[in-house]
Amino acid sequence: MIGAIAGDIIGSVYERPPIKSKAFPLFHPQATFTDDTVLTVAIAHAICSGTVYESAVRTLGQRYPHAGYGAAMRVSLIGFAFDTEAAVRREAEKTTAITLAPGALHWQQPLSRGLFALALVLLMRRKWHPAFGLGIGVLTGALAAGWR
Repeated sequence: MIGAIAGDIIGSVYERPPIKSKAFPLFHPQATFTDDTVLTVAIAHAICSGTVYESAVRTLGQRYPHAGYGAAMRVSLIGFAFDTEAAVRREAEKTTAITLAPGALHWQQPLSRGLFALALVLLMRRKWHPAFGLGIGVLTGALAAGWR
């Protein structure tokens, strides 16, 4: 979670316009956390306290009204917090349902599959395969194992 938040802060000033160079200051004077961090912290709070994801997201989101989507950041914690593929699938569905409900602005079935794949790869990396790389074959396999 610390790495995700640090990456969010470091990258915050490079989202628009995106940077094309590898030579840039890690902590730009204007760097700050974004909605990705707000929503990641909300999901972490929900997991640790047993709060419903949507409630935690709405409560923390009200303190930061510009907090929006951040689905990939939100679901990344699921692969670290839960220990089985079934639990990861169930919890990933719950976190993505907040903004990926059919009819919602950001809902796309391939996106929800991709978010599940991300959480599953993190679970696999953490639990079963300590030397596991995050190559394209892994993501493809995770997608194939995901929602069919």
